[in-house]
Amino acid sequence: MELQLMIFWITTAITLLYVLSFVRAKISGDGCRLPPGPRLLPIVGNMLMVGKLPHRTYARLAKAYGHIFTIKFGQALADVVVSSPEIAREVLQKQDPLCCDRWVPDAAKAHGHNVSSMSWLPVDQQWLNLRKLVNTELVSSQRLGDLQALRHKKARELAAYLREKSLEGEPVNIGGAVYSTTLNTISNLLFSLDVVHPSSEAPGNFKEIMWGVMYELSNANISDFFPLLAALDLQGRRRRLAVHFRRLHEVLDKIVDQRIQENAAEGTYKDFLEAIIHGHSDGKGLSLDRHTVDTLLGDLFIGAADTTTTTIEWAMAEVLRNPRVLVKLREEVKEAFKEGEVNESVAVKLPYLQAVVKETLRLHTPVPFLLPHKTVTTVELCGYTIPKGTRVLVNFWAIGRDRECWRDPDEFIPERFLEREVDYVGQNFEFIPFSSGRRRCPGYPLAYRMLHLMLAALMHFDWKLPDGMEPKDVDMSEKFGVTLAMAVPLGAIPVE
Repeated sequence: MELQLMIFWITTAITLLYVLSFVRAKISGDGCRLPPGPRLLPIVGNMLMVGKLPHRTYARLAKAYGHIFTIKFGQALADVVVSSPEIAREVLQKQDPLCCDRWVPDAAKAHGHNVSSMSWLPVDQQWLNLRKLVNTELVSSQRLGDLQALRHKKARELAAYLREKSLEGEPVNIGGAVYSTTLNTISNLLFSLDVVHPSSEAPGNFKEIMWGVMYELSNANISDFFPLLAALDLQGRRRRLAVHFRRLHEVLDKIVDQRIQENAAEGTYKDFLEAIIHGHSDGKGLSLDRHTVDTLLGDLFIGAADTTTTTIEWAMAEVLRNPRVLVKLREEVKEAFKEGEVNESVAVKLPYLQAVVKETLRLHTPVPFLLPHKTVTTVELCGYTIPKGTRVLVNFWAIGRDRECWRDPDEFIPERFLEREVDYVGQNFEFIPFSSGRRRCPGYPLAYRMLHLMLAALMHFDWKLPDGMEPKDVDMSEKFGVTLAMAVPLGAIPVE
């Protein structure tokens, strides 16, 4: 009897959802002409066809339906997917004011995260204030120059760890080592502390929190597809993410409290947290409320650590698969730093190192869609009418492999960037790993330096694959999440 009752209520709920989604689609689509897309199934829309690697699915769909198409999930409004440089320029530059809002996943609303996070806020005064704070006190040319020695120190610690491992002759988990180094680099820039053991490849408390946040944000959530069910949080993602955010804020609160008690003199800001405390103080503490401070610090960790690690790991995988590139890159780095340790100012100017970083970002952009945009109002785009509140995804991964833009697009050929002038700042829309427009990644100036510095530090070593492995055996399969990571962690042996 109970089973029959449960089946009855499930059937009723599904029928109701179907009717409501049909009515909603009719209302929201009134007067709008969306781009074409695949045929919809009742209730679920196109959910079942996306698969585990949506960036690849969307690239295939673009070949069938064009560089701008529509795909729908459950009750959610349509996603408009863009896959060409020209239309990306239209969305991110020409019509940026109309497409710069954020679609917020249900899980990101945990612990009030979305109302304080620079990642999810609309372009309002609070967002502008936080963005200005980051630009001025963390990634300005002066601040980056002032803290260059700190980043050099972390690169030396990474090299020292690899030197120890080289004596053992055992493979190193490259992603794990780089992740620890990145976390500690960011934590020292923010508040002058290490948060994990410098030589640790294993999960620690802080790492576990970070991984928990990334996991819950990166997995599909039925609450996003069927908003009427969101209050139930059927998969528990919002509840688990709230636990991770609370743990993260508890860690950060202790650090902030200690720094306030130290009461350092104004004008001697040794890190980002001191700049917040003294540059934005009401005389009694923080003028930014504590929740916003914790959220901002957490966002900077989440935004920097995983993307940097993912890019370095893919770069190492590609050079190990291409011994010619490895030899050429090592020769350039060794020649540049034959007198001593790696230097960031020199590393960012090495032509072939630059080319390897760019080619890695083209082939393996760490965030294939970045965070989804949302239309602020109804938008005319390429002859179509996109209703207010529609998610707009720019498929950076597909653009990076577009045969109309790139010769042999699936091949790792750094030399292509020695032959053409392409920058990072969002003007060359065939290459926009940090996006463009007002939502461009705020940490780009720091990421640019860290990627070159860390890869140069790794190139102080010769590398060999574990016994029995050939370059062609390196597993290049992907795992889609908040970042596009390697499905199988990369292991290799450093040799001095």
